[in-house]
Amino acid sequence: MGHTWIRTIHPDDRERVLAAASRAATEQRELSQEYRILTRTKEECWVHTTATAIRSPEGEVTGYVGTIENITERRLAEEEKHRAYESIVMLLATAAEARDPYTERHLFRIRGFAEAIAAEMGLPDEEIAAIGSASLLHDLGKMRIPDSILTKPGPLTENEWRIMKQHPLWGEEMLSGYPWLETASHIARWHHEAWAGNGYPDGLCGEEIPLSAAIVAVADCLDALISDRPYKKAWPSQRAVKEIQSQSGKKYSPEVIDAFNRALHKEMIKRIAATDFDLPHLSRAA
Repeated sequence: MGHTWIRTIHPDDRERVLAAASRAATEQRELSQEYRILTRTKEECWVHTTATAIRSPEGEVTGYVGTIENITERRLAEEEKHRAYESIVMLLATAAEARDPYTERHLFRIRGFAEAIAAEMGLPDEEIAAIGSASLLHDLGKMRIPDSILTKPGPLTENEWRIMKQHPLWGEEMLSGYPWLETASHIARWHHEAWAGNGYPDGLCGEEIPLSAAIVAVADCLDALISDRPYKKAWPSQRAVKEIQSQSGKKYSPEVIDAFNRALHKEMIKRIAATDFDLPHLSRAA
């Protein structure tokens, strides 16, 4: 590849673009990707390129032939759409936080845990970000739980538990009907399902549980265990980790727990959990 072309690639995209080009050349397939370039006036411009390697009789790459399309306008529109989505998510999350002030920081820790686990599972950046954003709305349905239940310091009665276990259904109901909130809707409904099939509300088993919900289930449990709640004191982190690990293949997806363990090994979970949070009051997790 010509050095002139390489120099035009935005520095933040260069490594990704060159790595993709190298893989395409090795696999002898067409390369198609989007990235930023810098114009002669140092302005950023988004482009979509396709390229096929030209090879010598000996199989060596001697050049490339392909197309380049300016997609700056489309990318800017997509970025604006993404910002609007994030604003709506934050609006809903803030509404839940106003109903239950403890929730806000709990949600942001869960987002961090979920994204760390998703990254260790090798998911695409876009999917990692989507799961992270959607995780902020996993307990949206608790907005319909009475305060007498949500903040009760003692054990819940059987009838109170029946009401509490409605929050996944209520969360899905509030989020359904909007295709761009589909991941959030799935997480809201199924983050209390269990790998062994004894969770709620639908008793899904194993891979019937959407991966996004399986990831958030682990993230949600970790934060619940290491946090003070009206009915319990925070667990030491080592005890919480061992409890989650012991539930692999029972309550949680073994694949998700493996990714959780890798994130632990890299201390990604520790860095997220180490933030000092001053919570205004406590709520009940379920």
